[in-house]
Amino acid sequence: MCGIAGLYDFNNKIEAPEKILMKMIDMQYHRGPDASGSYVDSGMYMGHRRLSIIDLNQSAGQPMQNEKYSIVFNGEVYNFIALKSKLKNYNFITKSDTEVILAAFEEWGENCVKYFKGQFSFAIWDKYKKQLFIARDRLGEKPFYYYHDENLFLFASEIRPIINSSLINATLSPQGLNDYFIKQSVHSPNTIISKIFQLPAAHFGWVKKGKLTINSYWDITFVNENVLSHSYTEIKKNIKTQLLKSIEGQMISDVPIGAFLSGGIDSSAIVGLMSELSDKKIETLSITFDDKTFDESHYSNIISKRFNTNHNEIRLKPETFLLNIDSYFDSVDVPSEDGPNTYIVSKMARESGLTVALSGVGGDELFAGYSSFSRWFQLNKYKPLWKLPVSIRTLFFQILKQMGIKINTHKLEELLKMKSLDVISFYELARRSHSQSSLSSILSNEIYKDINRNIILGPDLNDKFTKLPLLSQYSVLELGNYTQNVLLKDTDNMAMANSLEVRVPFLDHELISYVLAVPDKFKYPSSPKKLLIDSLEGLLPDEVINRPKMGFSFPWDHWLRNELYELVDESIRSICMRSEFNSTGIMNLWQNYLHHKQSVTWNQIWTIVSLERWLKKNNI
Repeated sequence: MCGIAGLYDFNNKIEAPEKILMKMIDMQYHRGPDASGSYVDSGMYMGHRRLSIIDLNQSAGQPMQNEKYSIVFNGEVYNFIALKSKLKNYNFITKSDTEVILAAFEEWGENCVKYFKGQFSFAIWDKYKKQLFIARDRLGEKPFYYYHDENLFLFASEIRPIINSSLINATLSPQGLNDYFIKQSVHSPNTIISKIFQLPAAHFGWVKKGKLTINSYWDITFVNENVLSHSYTEIKKNIKTQLLKSIEGQMISDVPIGAFLSGGIDSSAIVGLMSELSDKKIETLSITFDDKTFDESHYSNIISKRFNTNHNEIRLKPETFLLNIDSYFDSVDVPSEDGPNTYIVSKMARESGLTVALSGVGGDELFAGYSSFSRWFQLNKYKPLWKLPVSIRTLFFQILKQMGIKINTHKLEELLKMKSLDVISFYELARRSHSQSSLSSILSNEIYKDINRNIILGPDLNDKFTKLPLLSQYSVLELGNYTQNVLLKDTDNMAMANSLEVRVPFLDHELISYVLAVPDKFKYPSSPKKLLIDSLEGLLPDEVINRPKMGFSFPWDHWLRNELYELVDESIRSICMRSEFNSTGIMNLWQNYLHHKQSVTWNQIWTIVSLERWLKKNNI
């Protein structure tokens, strides 16, 4: 893992560009404390910070060059050894995956990205044609931020180096604010700052003669249709084979590697399969708590003993975060509702000696593990009810309760008022943090009127999407939205803030392509992640399979009214001074929360606090 940055000065008019580049790189020291480097050519300035994972020699440092190209690369290409064997005409001088990318680009041009399995973002400068190629991995595991105008193209692994480059005037984006408050994070290609964008996942781009063009190279909805001819026995066997293949590729490392082990199904499955693939003891890490409400050590210990791992337990008191809250806010690259948990786990993993850790992120989304999957599947049976008037639909409130659908009263009312019941509308409602009415009360009229309030969910949906099984449609929405723009963004930001690389085997694109094609009858969540458990038959003990689902969380509701009250109150009053916000609406929200009004949740308050702290840290 690394930090990359670049400045392409089209007209050679920028003062001290090398100094600006070094500032952008130095701001990403945490992403790569092992080494740094830069490259300059005809208005192109590229820089790199290195966290050494594969081929630790200096010769594998970056920017890496050959006769034609120069590259800065962040991430890992897991199949680089297999690709290297296909690139026989290239004279390799290192054992790194970075050089394989260069060779692949020389051989296949822009189509090289279709061959890569991994998490990556990179930029390649053509020394002769004076043009820049940029690319990002299929699921958006590695970030790529950029700014483009008629004079320059700026890019980096984080948004803060671009904001602080002194080359742009950073202002809040109305659409970014909408995404942040409604969807819990700003969704690609937007960011919280106007005119700074994210290169979308599964896209590449060219900067030629000052012009930027962007194209897609993969679509998650184009699934493996061969699955439809497979029996359930074949499906289970193929899923295990694909998952083993993914984990095997992601275990390649020249530095200490381990796995997060919560004792849940996803992390336990990864640890179990890692043990099948390695003759050495697997390093595992668990966070434990004194409070039994949050503590999962009983289950992680069961898995550790079953697979004979070298297990490390770190006892965490919730107050530990309070002691680290300043360092947390210093580390946040983009404002987020959900980052603190990941920050603390990553910090403790790095302090335990790990440089690389495998994570179970993606298992719930791919194998229908969230309760919202079963809610959607059950509700879809009652789709004809939405042809009836709203007044009649409300009579079915008790029926919905009897169905066991757990949805808060406010959202239930909105659900019943929908013109029609479709997966996109249901998903948007299920994942919504603030409602549009709430948003209109906290943003100024000038900002709110500039927001496109249509439901915009990525990736772009097409005819292939509507032909997918119902549960797979929901998986596509989860993977393209919450997973990509919240979970993966926070994982990268918070792990790299602690110089830790996190890998996510469940998000292997070939595994995704296979599982999304599996019919609902094999995947319906009559029990949590039934398809995954059946595919790994005998791997996990029943006590772990049948355990209650728990989540790693802090006592936010208590903290915001007590230990963090002063910080929250100061942040609330501070953001009220900004012209983009409606001070009356925000103060009403804060007072309603303090008075325990059920319509206001702690995360609605925390999103405001997180944003204001980030704006202050970045002088916006």
